[in-house]
Amino acid sequence: MSYFSYRGSSLSGDQVVRLSSSIENQGAIAQLSQSALSNVPLVDLFQQAVTLVARVLKISGSDYWQVLSDGQKLQRVASTQGVSDCSTISAQDHSTLNHLLSADEPVVLANPSPDPSQNGLQLLFPGHIHGAGYVLSSGRNFPLGVLTIYSHQSQPLTAKANQFLQVVTHLLGTAVERKRSEALLIAQTQVLEQVAAGSQLSRILNSLCLLLEQELPGAFCSVLLLDETTNTLQSGIGPSLPEDYAQALNGLIIGERSGSCGTAAYRGEPVFVNDIATDPLWSSFRDLALSHNIRACWSIPFFSKVGEVLGTFALSHQIPCQPNHDHIQIMKTAAHLASIATKNHLIGERLRQQALYDSLTKLANRHAFTDQLRLRLQKQQHDQLHAPAQIKEFAVLFLDVDRFKLVNDSLGHTVGDQFLQALSQRLLPCLNPQDLFARLGGDEFGILLHQVKDAAEACRVVDCLRAALATPLQVGTHEIMASISIGVVHSSGGYCQLENMLRDADMAMYQAKINAQESYVVFDQKMHASVLARLQIEHDLRCAVKSMRNGKVHPFQLYYQPIVSLETGKILGFEALIRWLHPSCGLISPDEFIPIAEETGLVVPLGNWVIEEGCQQLRQWQINWAAPRALSMSFNISARQFAQPDLVFRIQDALERYQLSAASLKLEITESVLLETACTITERLEQLRAIGVQMSLDDFGTGYSSLRYLNDFPVDTLKIDRSFVQNLKRHEGKIIQAIVGLAQNLGMTVIAEGIETLEQLDYLKKLGCDQGQGYFFSRPLPKVSAEKVLHNLS
Repeated sequence: MSYFSYRGSSLSGDQVVRLSSSIENQGAIAQLSQSALSNVPLVDLFQQAVTLVARVLKISGSDYWQVLSDGQKLQRVASTQGVSDCSTISAQDHSTLNHLLSADEPVVLANPSPDPSQNGLQLLFPGHIHGAGYVLSSGRNFPLGVLTIYSHQSQPLTAKANQFLQVVTHLLGTAVERKRSEALLIAQTQVLEQVAAGSQLSRILNSLCLLLEQELPGAFCSVLLLDETTNTLQSGIGPSLPEDYAQALNGLIIGERSGSCGTAAYRGEPVFVNDIATDPLWSSFRDLALSHNIRACWSIPFFSKVGEVLGTFALSHQIPCQPNHDHIQIMKTAAHLASIATKNHLIGERLRQQALYDSLTKLANRHAFTDQLRLRLQKQQHDQLHAPAQIKEFAVLFLDVDRFKLVNDSLGHTVGDQFLQALSQRLLPCLNPQDLFARLGGDEFGILLHQVKDAAEACRVVDCLRAALATPLQVGTHEIMASISIGVVHSSGGYCQLENMLRDADMAMYQAKINAQESYVVFDQKMHASVLARLQIEHDLRCAVKSMRNGKVHPFQLYYQPIVSLETGKILGFEALIRWLHPSCGLISPDEFIPIAEETGLVVPLGNWVIEEGCQQLRQWQINWAAPRALSMSFNISARQFAQPDLVFRIQDALERYQLSAASLKLEITESVLLETACTITERLEQLRAIGVQMSLDDFGTGYSSLRYLNDFPVDTLKIDRSFVQNLKRHEGKIIQAIVGLAQNLGMTVIAEGIETLEQLDYLKKLGCDQGQGYFFSRPLPKVSAEKVLHNLS
């Protein structure tokens, strides 16, 4: 047996033309050339070539064998006898085949003796005595395939036959090269189209690996991705790798001797391991790889725009081998495409994170919360129609952080942000993994409890949330107590619309917020009616304020409650209290409309009118009574009104216009004013003190930090809350005694509110309380009635 081999693509274009013109069957060559330049699949081209060769040379048969990616194995892909299997032979096991693939010059072996170790030759030249092999080369010193011919009859290989075969193998080699370049371009285009279409990263990388494996037969393509949290490589994509082998690589540590990929990611440069059995980089994973017949692995890292490793692309083979020029170029292209896909994925994840998650707390945001709640409502409605037995009830909680503004104003917004982060982390353990915890905005949070059978079960979660905040939050160097107001809504209320459920949860939270005795409220339908009534009051109040400003109808009037000296019983002044005469509801209590005025900002024009009206009335009474300069008027100032930049100017203007001494004007502020205006309180108080206006701290003793305010802010008078006066017997007056003693030590005046009995009056007098007001002396009265009391008690 004899055969002949050469590097087909070593011919130049001119040589091919000369050879083509000098051989017979130029028409056949032209037809094969046209097919090579067309879109005919390579397998069909190879089949056309072997058929042409066998016909032109009048031999028994011809086969085409492609060289696999490792450069050592050959696989038959076309034959004149038909391809019924994917027969594979290894040149590594057969010296003759190895010599055939590595020969640079024509080689002739004449009639070698049969050798049992060369069984691969029986596949290459099946059952024939005479054969020849022609190697297709890429032109870069590595083979692409082998064209074999064989015959039953001994016949010399003529010069013309040799020229014909040279042209055929050159055309095939050129076609393989061109098709490979086209395939790489197609792969790039498909990957980029998938990236542009927003396909999943796993799908993109899987397509990339499969496309490249078609061009690198016998190779296993895989991608590992960096996990930033653990600084390891996670099992990404390896469609042809053994599944348990791919899983074993999950969590691969980045570092030296961490296989090809771990080392490449660590070094930031390609790593080519040609023989895993001997290379020290695989010492920790050698047994794993060899047990899965992985003998060589080449890896190249890919990077972000700033040079950070994003992952690795690898080629693995089942026999030891080294990369050639094509391998390296394909790997570089693959790494580049993987980098584009991964960077696009990370950008998309960041955008998704921004769209669905709160950047501060890392919780879901309002958009994600409402989306999940909408889906939950839709599922419940579907189950009600099609699977009633499978219905799973759920609940929604709305949370609002109490006194959060105080944290921001007193400790700064940075601490405020850290406070919200600490609070959310404290509450998370109270929830099940399937529950959704979201920050809805500011200091408001929402919780979707995915499976709670009734409101009572939801309330048990609420109890856990409250208990979690029983101890202070550690925020930097600060220990801060936190409390929350919670509204609870259960799905058993028959909700169909998302908006209605959110409305009712917000409504219940609001009720918890305004009711200091309850930190959470479960929604019921009575609340809805109450809120509708409140909305009507708000509407009517807006109309009333508008009428007051226009001067058409004046629905408001002032009532006056005397403030009496407990020592002499004489009236020292009045507290001006606003009343609203509703056209259809009659006189509405301030407890009903003042909170609404506070929320809506209407308290500002109302408060300005009260000061104007009260100052005018005070001046009239001072003129009409014997001691005009001694009579004073007290006004309640809300947080919104106190925060107005023109407050001091308005008061000073009223004093001048009505010729009042500043000492006759007293402004009463509550602890809430100090809480909500902490950033401007000191400056405003100093301005009022500078013009001589007196300041009273109302409802003293009901807050948790009032003693600090006495030290920090210029306050002239303490008003003891009526609740302490009403409960004299329960605490034996010890709280009042402490407040009076504190005020006396600080040189402040003390006024007791809510005095209704002689017993209360006598006790307060014994304690040395300076002044008092309450029903024992007089209820709040309209102008005419107040004047009669003023006449009797002056």
